[in-house]
Amino acid sequence: MFNMKKVTTALFGVGAAVFVVLTAEDCSSPEQAKQTVEKTVQNATGQKPAPNQKVNKASRLAIKRATDDAAAKADLLHPTATTVEAMLMLARPDDLASDISNPEFQSKRIGSFENTIWTVDAKITEIVLRADGDYYMVIEGASGARTVVEVPDPALCEGSKRLDEIKAVRKALEEKFHPTAQPQKLNMKAKITGFGFFGFARSKDGKPASNGARIMPGLKIDFK
Repeated sequence: MFNMKKVTTALFGVGAAVFVVLTAEDCSSPEQAKQTVEKTVQNATGQKPAPNQKVNKASRLAIKRATDDAAAKADLLHPTATTVEAMLMLARPDDLASDISNPEFQSKRIGSFENTIWTVDAKITEIVLRADGDYYMVIEGASGARTVVEVPDPALCEGSKRLDEIKAVRKALEEKFHPTAQPQKLNMKAKITGFGFFGFARSKDGKPASNGARIMPGLKIDFK
């Protein structure tokens, strides 16, 4: 339980670096402590801390953030309808490693699934802000089958062909759910639109690995 009674901040600089020292005694929440640090750093340096760049070594970031050239060519005005169940039945590319570490696919889309903008009616069952800055949503289809929608931090999507859409859907999620690092259980129906993406395909509880099909980045959401 986070229970600090008083926070004292001290600043000192070494070269271009600025260090913040907190002595803990009265912050009612982790968020308050975070705001204290950010405010102190901003006052000292004139700018906010850099966005979280913590990512896996090979995470297909160009595809996740739609910074690749092909992302600009897909038609957002006429998305193709699909379902969670249909996505999970797709054949995963044989040459895509389960940990998506292939160098050749870090900035290359795979087949029609990743080159198409899809729309899916589903129930959002969970949302969380992950360490890499993504809003990570678990969605459920009519049968109870589940997959994922991810929306990256716009601050990490410089040069993205879909930056305006990413900003808009992030704003909608922030206003609706105020996501944090604590997973939030939901029961919200929505129509979600975004690119197809083959992510990690790992086994769980001894069951065969999924195909890793999901929506990323999410580009539009309409709550029902």
